[in-house]
Amino acid sequence: MQVLEYPLVKVKFLKAIINLRFEGIEMKEVLLALVAGLIVGIIFKFMKLPLPAPPVFSAVVGVFGVYFGGVVASWMVKFFQG
Repeated sequence: MQVLEYPLVKVKFLKAIINLRFEGIEMKEVLLALVAGLIVGIIFKFMKLPLPAPPVFSAVVGVFGVYFGGVVASWMVKFFQG
């Protein structure tokens, strides 16, 4: 019986992850963006086009840094105003 229940636990876990919220952003949006990016990447590779993304990992880290800097700035504003 445990083997039959395992998929149900897995489905409940995935539904819980999808319904998570972080800083007002729904995880569903993040997962849909990831799936869309994967599909676009696959299509571009099959069409032998250059990927529409930075080719170097440091560029990706830079984009994350810009985003994280904005998050830190909003935290600082809330901290000093409240």
